[in-house]
Amino acid sequence: MNSGTTNLLPSVCCLNWRGKPFSYQTVTFSSVFDDMISKHRTRPQNEFTNKIVLIGSTAPSLFESNPLPMSRLHPGVEILATAIDNMKRGDYLRYPEGRILFPVLTLLIVWATAWAFYRKRWRDKIDPLFGPPSSSCWRQLRQHQLHQHLH
Repeated sequence: MNSGTTNLLPSVCCLNWRGKPFSYQTVTFSSVFDDMISKHRTRPQNEFTNKIVLIGSTAPSLFESNPLPMSRLHPGVEILATAIDNMKRGDYLRYPEGRILFPVLTLLIVWATAWAFYRKRWRDKIDPLFGPPSSSCWRQLRQHQLHQHLH
């Protein structure tokens, strides 16, 4: 954001998680507040200068946590921090382009494979992919096919 441009997240994307909960630097509100009202401040005056500060709860009893693949309970403020971090770095996970191409290509491959089995083409090249032909089930299936072909 230093260059004056903003990297907006697309309408559909996945967050690029940085790790387990509490991956970002946290400061308790009470310690900041206590330092502000004390006569002898111990915290640096510029501690939050040029930083994005999020105020939120990490206590599970406040129900501000969500289940995620990385942890059973992930604080909501950390989810927001991850989204902001992804936006700043531009490294959020993108869905592949070609929402039409990949399903059509998959259907074409499935259809071509089914057609090859139906027409019994390239069977000698396809059969080894599905297991060794020496198994008893495979032999029985072959004998049954030969028997039907001869009669």
